[in-house]
Amino acid sequence: MSHPNIWYPFAQAKTALTPIKIKSAQGIWLELEDGSKIMDCISSWWVNLHGHAHPKIAEAIYKQAQQLEHVILQDLLTIRQSN
Repeated sequence: MSHPNIWYPFAQAKTALTPIKIKSAQGIWLELEDGSKIMDCISSWWVNLHGHAHPKIAEAIYKQAQQLEHVILQDLLTIRQSN
């Protein structure tokens, strides 16, 4: 079954349908460019639990990004042991 507003995993960009353009999100709502809102029923675990743009989570992410925003742990243990 297909739906015109879903870009399925592994879909080819050349043949995929035009994605929905989302301007912002708050809680369970996605706001589209035209100002209309749709409910986000297929988001990640964190969004399902806490909603989009949760103030406490956004503040924590902001504070963390000021110290260290991202580290890939792949092979980190191997690299450290070899030094």
